Amino acid sequence: MDINSDDLLTFVTVVDSGSLSAAAGHLGQTTSGVSRALARLEEARDAEIDQARMIERRARHHIAAA
Repeated sequence: MDINSDDLLTFVTVVDSGSLSAAAGHLGQTTSGVSRALARLEEARDAEIDQARMIERRARHHIAAA
């Protein structure tokens, strides 16, 4: 899953403003929209971590089988 630049901007805005509701106001979004953007970032991060683990396991498996 790719990271969306708008979701990343939302994350930065939350950090800079200190709250979801303040970020929503700055971005012209609802608080639930900001929350969904953060959830998508978390899903993308988790997918990247899982993919890296799968590659690592496969590499070990191939090394052990050779």
